[in-house]
Amino acid sequence: MSETNGGINGMFKQIIVGIAIAAVAGSAAFASTRAASGDVVRVEVESKLRDNSMLLELTRLRNDFHQEEVQQAEFRAEVRGALKNWDKRFASLPRN
Repeated sequence: MSETNGGINGMFKQIIVGIAIAAVAGSAAFASTRAASGDVVRVEVESKLRDNSMLLELTRLRNDFHQEEVQQAEFRAEVRGALKNWDKRFASLPRN
């Protein structure tokens, strides 16, 4: 009878050892595929820096675009003014 109990206990021990080895290997594999918390923090900081840089560039572009719109409006006003005075400028010239 001791052989039967030893056989069952021996098989049970082999199963437990196999499960433990699989659990440790699975945990190691899972941990190796996940980013460390330091990596996550580094990526978040880099992302925020990039976002801030893009926001500054976008603000600069908006300001430049607005400045261009103002200059175009000023130029169009000059052209309209010149066209309104066109007849007055050349009214004194002799006409053929």
